[in-house]
Amino acid sequence: MEHNEIPKKRLIVIIAMTGNMLLDFAGPADVFNNANTFLESSDIRTGYDVRVVAPSADRNLKTNLGISIACKQCAGDIETPIDTLIIAGNDFRESNQNALTAFYRWLTFRDESNTRRIASVCGGAFVLAKARILNGRKATTHWELSEKLSKEYPDIDVVNCAFRAF
Repeated sequence: MEHNEIPKKRLIVIIAMTGNMLLDFAGPADVFNNANTFLESSDIRTGYDVRVVAPSADRNLKTNLGISIACKQCAGDIETPIDTLIIAGNDFRESNQNALTAFYRWLTFRDESNTRRIASVCGGAFVLAKARILNGRKATTHWELSEKLSKEYPDIDVVNCAFRAF
């Protein structure tokens, strides 16, 4: 890299699944944005290009609170390599599955050649499971959903992080 060249920011794509808590996608977005603030205040020129995107082409999200959010992009708009892909939550509603067909097709083509790291928040493990990304791997999900993930996707080694109240 030349001395005057600006370092490229790492692309963080957070897919916000409809019908979930704001925390599922706002939390990870805030973490990366806060890291950017720290890096900039430390005169470090690297950082993150954080994008919260919708899974469907209409680019609209509706949270479980009834708050609607219009995203600038949908997953299918992302054609460049991704550093970190985070699936935030899962839309379990059968009525919305047809609208997600193109998203799942896009997701099945995400692999080591175009996405450095893939993660999920809460029920997002089901999205990765449906796209067959977790087959033959260890995975976990929200403690209330571990048994469901294990039963529905036997090709995944589900690690149960059981909740224990003290």
